[in-house]
Parts: sequence; structure tokens; C-alpha cells
Amino acid sequence: MLVTVAIIIIAIGCVHSMLGEKMVITPLVNRDDIPKKIRRLLRVAWHITTLFWFAIAAQLIAMNIWPDQAFKSFLIIMSVAFGISTLISLINSKGKHISWIGFLAATVLLGYQAAVL
Repeated sequence: MLVTVAIIIIAIGCVHSMLGEKMVITPLVNRDDIPKKIRRLLRVAWHITTLFWFAIAAQLIAMNIWPDQAFKSFLIIMSVAFGISTLISLINSKGKHISWIGFLAATVLLGYQAAVL
């Protein structure tokens, strides 16, 4: 059952990113009245939402495979998701949007907690 739900979430995430890019993000970022940095932020935030849906799907699959390791797998998967978010934010904003600092802190702390379990 958990794997089925994960597959549904992955499908929703793919549709969310593809159709959202086409029907929501592109029309917004093509407007002249929205500053360039806001356009980039909208795109990044939209797709990071999908990234975390994929992380939820990964956690469901991990819980199905290793039910006794649910807490540790959650920490690892969230650390990876925040690590990817760190890189996306850092690269996309060239370090100017400070979200990467919080994402990096979450990455390190979650990864450390997973390592000491």
C-alpha cells in the first residue's frame, strides 16, 4: 500500500512540475512587471515543493522496506532533500537568498542525527 501511495505522489509531483511550469510559472516569469529575482524565486519555490513530495514518497518506500528504521530513514531522506534545496538555492541566487543557510543547517543537523542513531 505504501509503495502505491508513493507512486501516486511521484506522479502528482511530475505533473505538478511539468504543468505548473507550463501553465503557472512560465506565464508569470514572462511578465515584465515582476522583478527578475522574484521570477527565479517563484520557479525555485514551485519545484522545491515537488522535491519534498518526492522525499515523502521516498520515505513511504523506505518505511515499506525497513519499517523498523522509519525514524532513521526519515532523517536521512530529509537531510538529502534539504541538501538538494541548499544547492538549488545557493546556485540559483548566487548566495544572495539566505534560505540556503537554513537549508544547510537542516541538512547538517539531520544528517548528524541520522549518523549518531
